[in-house]
Amino acid sequence: MTTISEDLTSSQRPIPLKRSEFFAELNRQFGAAGEAQGLAALIVINLQQHRDFSIEFGHRVTELIMLEIASRIQTCLREADCLGRLGSADFSLLLPKLRTQGQAIMAVNKIQRVCQDPVTVRGKALRVRLTFGVSLSPRDATSVQDLLGCAETALRHALA
Repeated sequence: MTTISEDLTSSQRPIPLKRSEFFAELNRQFGAAGEAQGLAALIVINLQQHRDFSIEFGHRVTELIMLEIASRIQTCLREADCLGRLGSADFSLLLPKLRTQGQAIMAVNKIQRVCQDPVTVRGKALRVRLTFGVSLSPRDATSVQDLLGCAETALRHALA
């Protein structure tokens, strides 16, 4: 169990790439032609309780919870993988150079395992619930925008 300290500065925590940095990396990985080099997965990860945490603990603590989740996710990644923030409640994860489609599902399972331990905020143990939307290139799409659209659609279906 991890205890969130409200006194931590952002320099003490690993931070995923900002949205613009993530998209720059995504475009770089997809090359000038806009197509992935081999099999790749784009995964959108949503923290379901983001709104509830914001109401109960405020934006600052909720952001620290998101950074803790990012830290846990980063322990699951290969050097070539790229984690970024897509929105206030969402992460985006690029898994390039996959050998099989099953590697994307294995990554999701690993992330779920490392995020299952509670986070303690103000003496209260919180279990985070993550939802995933996965798209694969070239199976689902070959362009960056289409791949993101497929992952977001998969996320919406998972949240329904």
